[in-house]
Amino acid sequence: MGHLTVTRNGPSYHCYAYCRDQENRRPWLRKFATLNSAVAWMLQHEPEIRDLISRCAPEPLD
Repeated sequence: MGHLTVTRNGPSYHCYAYCRDQENRRPWLRKFATLNSAVAWMLQHEPEIRDLISRCAPEPLD
């Protein structure tokens, strides 16, 4: 899961885990300059991301 922000320095892609932490927020993972880098990193770190998701609360259904 990600989020795109655009600044004067260009776009940045923020990666979040699809779950909620103790403060009921999505855990932020990392920021990347390109979508390809963000996707590659998330695929390479899928086991760690899944572990984090298993330790957090699920996303609300609404």
